[in-house]
Amino acid sequence: MDMVLKNSKGKKLNIKIPPLKLGEGIEKLPVSKRNEALINEILNFLRFENSSESNIHDKYRSPLRVLAYVLNMDFDKAKREDIKKLNDWINISHYGWYRRENLRLTLKKAYRIWNKTGDHNPEIVWDVKAPKNDRNKPKPKKPRHMIKTNDEVDKVILEFMNNRDKFYVALAWNTAGRCIEVRNCK
Repeated sequence: MDMVLKNSKGKKLNIKIPPLKLGEGIEKLPVSKRNEALINEILNFLRFENSSESNIHDKYRSPLRVLAYVLNMDFDKAKREDIKKLNDWINISHYGWYRRENLRLTLKKAYRIWNKTGDHNPEIVWDVKAPKNDRNKPKPKKPRHMIKTNDEVDKVILEFMNNRDKFYVALAWNTAGRCIEVRNCK
């Protein structure tokens, strides 16, 4: 990542998140008091909409703190070009597809709430989108080998040492029960 991104005030964007010690959360990232107030405004709005606390924390608080740290300026003073550079950072970041998409959606929702535009994105976040090669959701990985015949199941059952595990595998195969249903059988 030798690309240098600067905001409209000429400050470098904090491209690298500092390493956090085990047990330290995103809350340790330095964020300005104004950004902290704007983030709390969004969190209060979401609480008023009856969003769950875990959803608020995972989907909004942590991503907004990361975005505030990277932007290196107050959200309300950011211009469209700053948000475009922030989107560039999201697109080149080391995060997985789902996390990058969550950062984009959180940024859009935050500006919708701050600008009170309802369901319409304000002009400042029109450029926040995934690059064309990143627009498709990744396909789930297929297992290496699917068990398809009774003979294969019998081989698996013989590998277990205790009868309980043999019973669970045989029950799951013969009834097509889900894992939790098989485990709860008494």
